[in-house]
Amino acid sequence: MPRRTWFRLAALQRHRGELADDCAWRMARHLTHRADERGRLAGLQAVMRSYTVVHAVSVRTAWADFRRLREARSRGGSVQD
Repeated sequence: MPRRTWFRLAALQRHRGELADDCAWRMARHLTHRADERGRLAGLQAVMRSYTVVHAVSVRTAWADFRRLREARSRGGSVQD
């Protein structure tokens, strides 16, 4: 799914209250800047390192936020893997 479409769906979920977790939303926003045009992530370790720097959090928090986003997606079911 194209990156812009993926982000729009995530934003729609946020607007509808289906993605109410602020940490998951922060991760979703970050991932849209790191994904390629097809919405795919390469080098997840590097993505997590950039997340820690940009958002001043630990690597452990970065992975926790990523997990929270995945859990929110699976509950909402609208955003594709």
